[in-house]
Amino acid sequence: MKPQYESDRNNITTYDLEMKERKIIAESWDSSPHEVFSSNDRKTLYVTAEKQGHNKVFTIDLQIKSVKILTNEKYVLGLSVLPYGNLFFGVSSMKHPVVTHLLNVTSDELKPLAIGSDSAQKLEKIDFSDPKDIRFIGALNQEVHGWVP
Repeated sequence: MKPQYESDRNNITTYDLEMKERKIIAESWDSSPHEVFSSNDRKTLYVTAEKQGHNKVFTIDLQIKSVKILTNEKYVLGLSVLPYGNLFFGVSSMKHPVVTHLLNVTSDELKPLAIGSDSAQKLEKIDFSDPKDIRFIGALNQEVHGWVP
């Protein structure tokens, strides 16, 4: 079934000052961006957007306008592009508070940064539930996403 309305969807638009032209980037992408940052060479955009209950990091190649997912699970927030090109952000989940991470954009290596030993000891004593990510077909044959504690 084809959606009839997309009024809640935001697009990423670039504007060429010399040519005085607007271009919608990745027009067929079905997510609305939360945070948008340019790579240091200005050839790539790094974007956070929700998809199936997770706030993920995406990369958008501005030349070919392709979209690639860089993170799959949990909730990413506070995205920053570092001077040497890698990404710094926080990751949280229903089981764990925010942990900062570095993402090497060349190798796609995601590395959590250490939390203080005092915080780690306190977290070990907490029994977090492990919610399950579920999907099912609902009304009008549309996929529905939810969480079960």
